[in-house]
Amino acid sequence: MTRFGDKPARLLATCLFALAAWLVTAVAVSHGQELAANASPVAERVSAIETVDLRRNDLHARWDHGLVLESAAGEFGLRIGGRVQADASGFTAGAGPLLPPALAGLNPPLNGAANFRRARLRAGGQLAAASEWAAEFDFANQMTAYNAAFPTLTGPGSLPAMKDLWLQVHDLPWMGRLRIGNQKDAYGFEHVGDSRWLNFMERSFNQDAFEGPFNDGYLPGIQLLNQTADGRIAWYLGEFKNTANPFGFANSSGGSETVGR
Repeated sequence: MTRFGDKPARLLATCLFALAAWLVTAVAVSHGQELAANASPVAERVSAIETVDLRRNDLHARWDHGLVLESAAGEFGLRIGGRVQADASGFTAGAGPLLPPALAGLNPPLNGAANFRRARLRAGGQLAAASEWAAEFDFANQMTAYNAAFPTLTGPGSLPAMKDLWLQVHDLPWMGRLRIGNQKDAYGFEHVGDSRWLNFMERSFNQDAFEGPFNDGYLPGIQLLNQTADGRIAWYLGEFKNTANPFGFANSSGGSETVGR
């Protein structure tokens, strides 16, 4: 049996320890050189990831039928726009129609006129991945302002009228979109369509007579909206507060309506 106290054994053990120490030192030096070589690319990648993460919510401007500001990730956005619709009329006639009514002339007479039918400013956008908002006001308020809120105004309203003013969440299972705020009730296809896409400046007389003669068809309420994937079928269901003014104001109990389409 060999003992470590013997000289040959002691020399062999010393050589083995020296070899092991050299191997450990070589591996450590090689690993250190590799870490040093990879440190720069890793730092660059981390910096790039942090930069992308910081910039994902920066708003970038573009023009798409109005000023659009949106984040690179598409989670936040703002669209600013509006519309102006002006109407003017002029007439020429012979002597007969211009005679006084007692002499078979027209009553009222033919008069030229000019009118701003709509002058609206609108802002809307996306708050997060599944929510949107809209705010629109009409500065050419054509609705009468005579109501409990403004009892001294008996002619065309001199105040901006509130149109769309709502917040909605979309992609809800089975329900689609949930919209809360001042909005259109789904009473008639002609009413649901936007005034930008009308064939004429005005909707039909039936629309004015039965839907929105005093509030222009905008009511405060809550509504569910959904449609099929191909967009061929859509449905609406909502509960709204009846108002008699274009300001979303009502101080009476009851008077709500349930509308489905």
